[in-house]
Parts: sequence; structure tokens; C-alpha cells
Amino acid sequence: MNIRTTLVLVVLLAVVAGFFYFFERGRATTRQIEEARNASNGDYTAAFTGIDFTDTDHATVTITRPEGSVTFEGAGETWKQTAPVQFPLESWSAKQIVRDVRDLQYSEKFPHTGDKSDPSHKGPYPKDVGLDSPLATIKVEVSPGSSSDKSAQPPKGNRWTHTVKLGRQSLGGRVYAMIDEDPSIYVVLGNIYSSVVEHNIHDWRRKSLPIPGETASKSLTLNNQGQALSLEKTDGAWLLDQPESGRASDEKIKAAFNALTSLYVNEFVADNPSSLALYGLDHPSMTVEIQTTTPVKEGDASKVDEVTRLLIGSPTDLKADKVFASLVTGNRGGKPEVVFSIDKSVLDKLSLNVKDWRDPRITVMQPRGLNSLGVLVHEGPVYSLTKTVEGWGFDAEGPGFTADQGLVGDLATSLTNVKAEDYQPDFKPAGPEAAVVKLGMIGKPGADVLRIYPRDGGTYTVLRNDESVGYVVKASDLAGVFEPVLKLRNRTVVDTGGAKIDRVSIANMQDDTFTFTRQFKTQGEGEKATTEPGDWSLLNMDSYDHEALDNLLARIAPLRAESWLESVHQPLNFIHVTLHEHDGRTIDLTVDPTSRHATAAVDGKDIGFFTVSQTVVESLTAEFRDRVILKITPSDIASISLDQNGKSIIVTQDAEGVYKVSNADADSASCGAIYSSLSGLTVEHYLSSPPADFKPARVFTITMKDSSTHQVALSGTTVNVDDRYATISDSRSKRLSGDVVKSGDAVQSDPVE
Repeated sequence: MNIRTTLVLVVLLAVVAGFFYFFERGRATTRQIEEARNASNGDYTAAFTGIDFTDTDHATVTITRPEGSVTFEGAGETWKQTAPVQFPLESWSAKQIVRDVRDLQYSEKFPHTGDKSDPSHKGPYPKDVGLDSPLATIKVEVSPGSSSDKSAQPPKGNRWTHTVKLGRQSLGGRVYAMIDEDPSIYVVLGNIYSSVVEHNIHDWRRKSLPIPGETASKSLTLNNQGQALSLEKTDGAWLLDQPESGRASDEKIKAAFNALTSLYVNEFVADNPSSLALYGLDHPSMTVEIQTTTPVKEGDASKVDEVTRLLIGSPTDLKADKVFASLVTGNRGGKPEVVFSIDKSVLDKLSLNVKDWRDPRITVMQPRGLNSLGVLVHEGPVYSLTKTVEGWGFDAEGPGFTADQGLVGDLATSLTNVKAEDYQPDFKPAGPEAAVVKLGMIGKPGADVLRIYPRDGGTYTVLRNDESVGYVVKASDLAGVFEPVLKLRNRTVVDTGGAKIDRVSIANMQDDTFTFTRQFKTQGEGEKATTEPGDWSLLNMDSYDHEALDNLLARIAPLRAESWLESVHQPLNFIHVTLHEHDGRTIDLTVDPTSRHATAAVDGKDIGFFTVSQTVVESLTAEFRDRVILKITPSDIASISLDQNGKSIIVTQDAEGVYKVSNADADSASCGAIYSSLSGLTVEHYLSSPPADFKPARVFTITMKDSSTHQVALSGTTVNVDDRYATISDSRSKRLSGDVVKSGDAVQSDPVE
């Protein structure tokens, strides 16, 4: 046997000896445990009895492990670590540890005297199961009947204090333990082992940071290595304090606080670090300081200011998407105790640019709450309006007409929506205002006074009340302020309804006059009597176009202006309309269809100048006569002859419905289209005479079965490509000499295959 073989055997012998020392000895202990377990039939026994406290009672817990001790306390849903550092804990984690101790159960108990030579001793010794140097020692102190505020609610009854030491795990996930001063070794359920050995204080801490919300806060300060921005809340409104003053944006404030209160710890890095420089916290890249005011005691009127500071340090790695941070509460000069990492994205909401924090609105008034509006324009209009239950109205010294509710509402809304595109801190006007606007709001004392000053570049500078910050806004956003007061006049020119009218007369530019009349009839007697209008009739006509008259009345009764005018030019061509109400009032309307300018009078009293909509013009220029010029049906037609380019054909239809063209076969679809189009032929407009260059391209002669005839002469070229001119006559009486037929009508079809 050589020396190398000898050395190998020695090593193997040492390994075997170690195995028997560490494991076989443990197996002997396990056999003893199994014997005891069999004797107990698997029952569990409560370690503590006479418990008279719940989760709502205040508890203090100290956990000691080889690496050190931690202490935390709390009750209900409020728990915090108190040593060696302070930090909020998740209530469910803290309460679970107290419950695990309170509800501790054991399945075996091994009494011993500590004398290994005692032959009656059964079971393990502390050293055998890791209890000579416990993996964790838990001390729980509870004051039954107390709360988290021990000073406000003194403890009732005796204090419940117990200590549990935990060794290594046994079979089945159970744990060796010692309780209080009892030298016995217990085999307890493993829940408590999982809570305090397999997890540590970092696992029990809250990951959401206890940063005050916007409602509870009274000030917010951002500091970036000497560059500071501070805001304060006064009477519920946030104001910029440093480096510039002014109103702060509620939207920006809420976004910042939402970002801060939503912060989540990615990882706890260090407690009581020896060097803050390792984390960039000796000179933080950003410090966020929030001040709150809280009562000294519950129900006490006295209050104390508390400060919460969030320190943001350097990036955690080269990706720079996370940064080191620490939270300090209470004393302004408190040293950071707990270092953790957070997402860097929070910095995007914490700009130090003052402009980002300003409220861009030139007024804080809301359009729905406005109840007064005054405008004074330099060398321009001066007016004021007040809103009552009946709506907006001009004050006593008004312009002499009523206000348009929609237009005044639009002006008020536009003013409350104006936002600055830039700011002029400490603005000092160089001249007089271009205009002054006063806005009053229900429930708000005093008015918002907006002083508008001219500025280059198509902008104005607006000063609100006694603020020193000028708001630079686009001139177009304030255009409504400088409009003449006439622009706010009620756009209802004549408040009449179609049901009141008994006569309508329209004189168009072709010297045609159409007069519609109807009779009103009284039905019933006494208080139950009602007056109902009869049917309309067109003077000197058997029929009329009902749709055209209905459209006209719908657009001019009531008559509304599109806008009011100071004056109008004398129109060369115009349409005149007279409306007569059955109770005697007469309304005259004159409209220039080209410019859409109009005037109106009621009983001879002029109302003013205004423009009407294009739909009103279209309804005034419509054809009011019956537009069906040929009141015939296909079954009434014996034949249709077509003369075109010196050629003639005759289209007929036999008893079986088969079309023939000059005794030849014909295209049924085209022939049928001609029959259908000429039957009930509809015109667009009647003309007093055909155009001077009118030349028929097609002439249709319709022979009826009663031997009467109708002739339709259709032009081939037109001034308007959408229309074709035609003349229509019949064998019995000469009818209107000129009509307009749409070019899409089927009279353009070719009946020959």
C-alpha cells in the first residue's frame, strides 16, 4: 500500500465518522420523536392558554436572528418597524407573526433537566436541534384592550408577554422550539418558521411608500441641488411661491401627487447605510418635501406640521431606469435610514420648469356658474349682461335689443376656455388696456377682472385681478370680446309660428307672385273653443308643391338671422315675402339671394339688417307651382313619336306589353323608361319663356288613347350642364312655354337596339 492510498483511506474514514456524528445521532433523536408522536396519537396542544386579546390590541414584537434584531409594533391595520430603523409594515405580515405566536401549537414536548447523564431523559438536547443558537427568537408583548395609540387608551388587564425560540426544522415541516424559560423542547407547527426564518424584515415592509396625498398636503417643494420650486395651498387653491408666484395648475398638482403616492419600492437595499455617497444620497439629485398638518391628538384642536421628504439619488445601474431613494419623515434634518430603489419615471412628473406648473387659464370661473359678464373695449363697445332664471339679458343701459342666449353662452364659454401659451412674470403694462372683461360666478364673492393689453405678434397679455403674472394668449382666442355688441343680438328676428299664418305672398325675381291663403275655423264654444287652420291653396292655381311651401314656413316661421349687420347695400335683385297672421300682424321680409342680406319689418316698423342662411334662400327660390307637368299614366298612351336629327320613330306597346319601334323589335328597358319618364313628367322650374338660344334636339309627341296629344321639345345643350330646357304644349290648350328638366331623366334613352 503506497502513501497515496493510505491518505485516501484516512479521508474516507473521516467522512464516514462525520456522517455518523452528525446524521446517525440525529436519527436516534428522530426515533425518539416518532415514539413520542405515536404516544400522542397526532394531537396538537395549545402552547398558550387564557388568551384575551385580538388583532386590534397593541402589540410589540422583537425578533432576534444571528444577523441582528428588529422591533415592530402596531394594532389593527397600522404597523411599523421601530428599531433599528423606522419604516411602515404590511399589516397582514405583522399581524400574522403575532397570530403565529398567539396560536402556537405543539405535537411533542420533550422535558429535560439539561443533564445528559440522566438515564430517564428522552428526546433531543438544544444543541442537537439548533436551539443552543436559535435561528430566531420572537418576543411578543400585548396589552389586551389597548390600541395603537397607547397614550390615548391605557392598557387594560395584564400584559401578555411570551418568547419563542426556533431551532431547525423536523420531519413534516415541524420546527423545534423552546418557549419562555421552559427548558423543554417542543415540536411545533411550521407556520412560524416560514414567517420569521424564511422571510425577513424586508419582506414585511410596505412596498407602497407612505407619502401624503394632495388633499392632506399644504405645501410641496422640489429641490435639485440648490434649484428649488415651492408651492403652497391657500384656501384650497395651490399657488406658486418660489422662484415665481402665481396660480398653479390643479391638473399638474394632481399628476405630481398621483405619481408620488403611486411610488412602489422595487427593492430594499440597505438599512442605516454607513455611506450615503454609495447611493448618491449625500447630495440627492432631487429632494421632494411635502408638509402636512395633523392634530396632536385625536379630537384635539391643536395641530402640528409634519414634513415628509423623499430623497432621490443616483441610478442603480447603467440602464438608469431605477434610482436609489430614501424616505425621511418628521424632523427636517433627519438622516436617511432605509435605502431602496424606485422607478425613475417619477422624475418625469417633477419638472422644475415653473411654466409647467402654472395654471394656464386666464380665469378660474366655470361657464355653468357664470351669472354676470361685462365688457369694456377701448374706443369700442361697452355692455354688461346678467343671467337670471330666464337666461342672459342686457342690463338697464343696454343696446336696446335682447340678447341671444346661444351667442352669449358661447362668448362666456370661450372666455373660460382661454389658456395662455406663455407667461410674463411681474408684468407691468406700458399703456392702457385694450379691453376689460368682468366675470361673476354664483357663490363666488367678487368678480374676476381680466385686463387685456395689446402685444405684438397677434397676441394679448391678460392680467387677472391683482395678480402680477401676465398671461400671453392668442388674439383669436379673445376675438369675441372685440366684436360689436350687435353680434350678441337675439337671432330670432320675428317670433312667429307657421300655425299663426293665414296668408303668404312670395314675389320672386322673375316677377312671379305666389299667394297662399287658408281659412281659420273656430271649433267648439266658450272656454273649449279652439281655432284651427284649414288647408292651403295657391291663388289662381288648382294645385301647388306642398313640400316647397312646408319647407319655406319651417325656415322663416320663426325667422332667425344668421348674423346681424350694421347696414346693407341696396340689392339689385331681391325676393319679397309677406306673412300675415290670422290675428292681424303683418311681417315683411326682403332678401337678396346673392349676398343673403335681408331686412324685415313688423306692421311697417323696421327691425334691422341681417343675413339669412343658404337654406332660407333655397326655400325662397324653390318652385311653388305644381311641378308635375304631364298628369298622365303609361296605360293612357297610345304611342310616342321621337323626332331627332331629321329622323322619326314611333314607339308603341301592344296588349301583351311588348314594345315596338316603327314595327321593329325594340329595347324593352329603354322604351319602358321613356313611357315612365314622360308619364308624370316633373320640372325643376317654370320659366316665363325659353332661353334665347333654345334649340330642340329631341321632340316627343305623345298621342293619348283619347286622341289628344302632348308635345315635349327638349334641348340638347344648356348653360347649366345639370339641366335641360324644354317646352311643353298640348293639342287642346297652349300651356307654359318653358320648363327645366333634369338631364338625368330617361327621356335621353335610346329605344332602338
